Amino acid sequence: LAAWSPDDPQLYEAAVRLQEVGDEVVQHFAWRTVGLSDGLMRLNGNPIFMHGVLYQGYWPESVLSPPSDEALEQEIRAIKAAGFNTIRVHAVVMGAAFYMLCDILGLLVWQDMPSGDGRVLPPWETRRAQADAARGNNAAQEILRTPESLQAFRTEL
Repeated sequence: LAAWSPDDPQLYEAAVRLQEVGDEVVQHFAWRTVGLSDGLMRLNGNPIFMHGVLYQGYWPESVLSPPSDEALEQEIRAIKAAGFNTIRVHAVVMGAAFYMLCDILGLLVWQDMPSGDGRVLPPWETRRAQADAARGNNAAQEILRTPESLQAFRTEL
């Protein structure tokens, strides 16, 4: 197998089939290793300078959801065409189409993990208010759900 790189993004497909039930799954994959050695980032054992953009996945017309598959592809292609080899995804986890396009076009993805300290919860969530209070920030207290509000919300679901 040829190794994947930003300059030559080789992708493969693997199919797994359960004969008895006739079920099949097809998944793409790439052959690559990423690591740190001698103070250098390495891709497939070779030093690589990760030249990238900070990507927050924000769309003015649709907030954190791309307005269309075409718009997402156009944006990722523009990043690659500008000479970048890395996208650092920050404060959001994108959909599978984003990561697939990055694989196809040859962009490394540096995925920040969403905050686990309660700030990723909606401001009206009780656990968010508790996490804010533990950090000394009571700003969300004014929009904390009452038991009646929570019951109305669950009824409407």
